[in-house]
Amino acid sequence: MPQPTPPPRRAPILGGRATRAVLALALLAGAAATAHATPLSDASRAFAAHTGARLVFDRGGLPDGAWYDQLPALSAERQLRAARLLLDEAAKYPRGYLGAIGVRAVGVFAACVSNDNDGFHSWDDTYGGYLYYGVWNGRDGIAAAYYSDGQLPLTFHHEVFHAVDATAGGVSDHDANFHADDARFAAAVSGERRYPAARIAQGDLARLAAVGRGRVLEDAVAHYATKSAGEDQAETARWMMTNLADALVQVARRPELAGSQRMLHLLGEYRGATTDGPALSWFVDVALGRADRSAQATAPPRDPEVARLVALAAGSLPELDDVVTARRLLARFASGGIDALGARDRARLAQAALDLTPRLGRARARANDD
Repeated sequence: MPQPTPPPRRAPILGGRATRAVLALALLAGAAATAHATPLSDASRAFAAHTGARLVFDRGGLPDGAWYDQLPALSAERQLRAARLLLDEAAKYPRGYLGAIGVRAVGVFAACVSNDNDGFHSWDDTYGGYLYYGVWNGRDGIAAAYYSDGQLPLTFHHEVFHAVDATAGGVSDHDANFHADDARFAAAVSGERRYPAARIAQGDLARLAAVGRGRVLEDAVAHYATKSAGEDQAETARWMMTNLADALVQVARRPELAGSQRMLHLLGEYRGATTDGPALSWFVDVALGRADRSAQATAPPRDPEVARLVALAAGSLPELDDVVTARRLLARFASGGIDALGARDRARLAQAALDLTPRLGRARARANDD
């Protein structure tokens, strides 16, 4: 979970959703879809379609970054299990959220091994190094170890929050954003400037209490939280996202607790990271399992060609003309024009591209068979 030295200051990256669109369009241009899917490829595609980030299992699939000295690969069986675990956890975020906060890839490995110890980790004789749980590269990638079914979700939410912490209004910029909220976080935790209790309807509170396990976060999650404000928040995130019903009851009924103040701060961070980030009601619906978590309602696209692609993605592509039109429009955006779109249209384009990728690949395969 350590955070590496951030890269030199750079221009804010293109919105994560636009980056996701470019990646999806590149896949389409290369006809990457295959006619012979496997359970792992299905799970990986579903993860990408929901999150906007690729799920990878080899070091070469990660973006550039200060990764660990060793990232040994998982067995094929463990890769599939990890993919299914993370698909479940990713459903706790709105569709496209990881891409919107700048995350392009999430890598999962048998271990994260470093030659160095930051004072919080233990030596492992098997790998000849210190075992870590995961890392965010300070920009656009996450690497996580899969030691157990209970640990992987914790690591995932911890590292995702680092990316949330570095993003504001859909702009991912470590230098500008990562520490900008630390003073407000400290004031809330100390009691100097507390957040008010979360306002949740009484009926929902009763339902949340019924499905929860009665757990309470009184203060910090673990000793690792003492490392920095950023690690304190990320540790809080992994507790909150894996105890969501209990966390929501707590922030509504016991806001005076330092643990509650930590979580109330995080709720604001999740919402403010993107222009349409998840509100409190999103998390309530997720915890109660009553919402369609696959997408949030959005306005129709303003750009007519994006609107046409969205309509094609929602249909069944029954006619050859539809396939040709979809490819033509995607090729146009792949060659330029994404920057001119608004943030919402970029998000809709990204999702349409991801939805169309396997279907256009199958159409190509059918044409080759004829």
